[in-house]
Amino acid sequence: MAKILRSAAKDDTITIKADYGAHFAIFIIESPSQDLISHFMMNLVDIDTKPVLIHSEAQYYHAIVKMPSAKFSRICTDLSIFGDTVSIEVTEEGVGFSTKRDIGTSIIFCWHNTSVHKADEEATAIEMTQTVSLNFGLTFLNSFTKATPLSNTVTIFLSNQLHLPVVFQYQIGEKGHLRFYLKPIKPEY
Repeated sequence: MAKILRSAAKDDTITIKADYGAHFAIFIIESPSQDLISHFMMNLVDIDTKPVLIHSEAQYYHAIVKMPSAKFSRICTDLSIFGDTVSIEVTEEGVGFSTKRDIGTSIIFCWHNTSVHKADEEATAIEMTQTVSLNFGLTFLNSFTKATPLSNTVTIFLSNQLHLPVVFQYQIGEKGHLRFYLKPIKPEY
């Protein structure tokens, strides 16, 4: 999908269509003058799992982290050296990312910083009602970070309710957003 989206020029219009029950999605990319129209059909993956409750409203989440998407991408790449699973912990002070493996441990911490000296896309901002600590597979997060060129920031919505997936949202200008949903890994006791 990323390769299809990269084929679009800056001013092109992208339309994505998928009928209910269809086995493919159609991507239509049109130039502003409509002298060039590209059609792509991509097969859909049929995943046989239980439905997941998805809420996009912030009220359902205990912590919301907005940070530069390039910083998030680098963190995920760096953590992959030491592990396959990342723990994300959000506190009033900031957001911590950590992973552990036999060869070592890695911890990266981003301070909550909305100082007037930093532009909005350079700051890490946190809104929270509770401290949240969740675990995720780094393979998925590294896949999500492929959306980094589309947006300067990523907003992460986290909840302590394990049935509620975490949302990774990349705002694409004023035209829309791209959201990835991921269910946390249950902690081992």
